[in-house]
Amino acid sequence: MASQTKDPGIMLVRTRITTPRTFTRDQYHAWTRLHFKDLLDMSSSSSCTLTTRFTATEPVPLGDQWDWPYFNTIHLPDVGILQGKEYAEVSRALDLENTRALVDGESPVGKPGLIFNVVDAAFAVYEEEPMEKGLPSRPSLQQC
Repeated sequence: MASQTKDPGIMLVRTRITTPRTFTRDQYHAWTRLHFKDLLDMSSSSSCTLTTRFTATEPVPLGDQWDWPYFNTIHLPDVGILQGKEYAEVSRALDLENTRALVDGESPVGKPGLIFNVVDAAFAVYEEEPMEKGLPSRPSLQQC
């Protein structure tokens, strides 16, 4: 059986809460903590390797960060994971505490529904470009 090439990469996710009166920043942070753990706990062959969470802060607004104040990264050993069954089955429910037991340091979100009912998200996926001696490796061009 031939081995499949893995293409490591990163998924960038910009989000904003669309219903701030009924879903708070604290609830969003509790949800991302639970969701990211679920991504990291997928089987070793398809698990994400690192997740990070960033929030826009004052006093220097640059670009549209106030419109999209949350920025998350999900590091992938293979971007093909995103097309797999296990990734698709990671719950997007808001009340993740009802889908599994909470572990030390986790808090319940306490709201039914799906994350996309209260949060808008923009996704981008990038494959890692191999580097050789600090420079991107490119196929050599043939001279004509």
